Amino acid sequence: MFKEGIHPKVVQEILGLASITQTLDTYGNMIPSKQHEVAALMDELMSPNEVPNRTIFAPDPNKKP
Repeated sequence: MFKEGIHPKVVQEILGLASITQTLDTYGNMIPSKQHEVAALMDELMSPNEVPNRTIFAPDPNKKP
């Protein structure tokens, strides 16, 4: 299920385990690593000037709550 992208909470409920901690402690090693994808995304987000066609929205400092 993890390899298909199913959220660990859903896996816990399907398997009838007591907690998400138990689920992740038992089966967490089966979750595919996303470290390379996350690193690439963070690089992209931290370098907005180098990424074409991406708009970064920032709060308007003059707008009152």
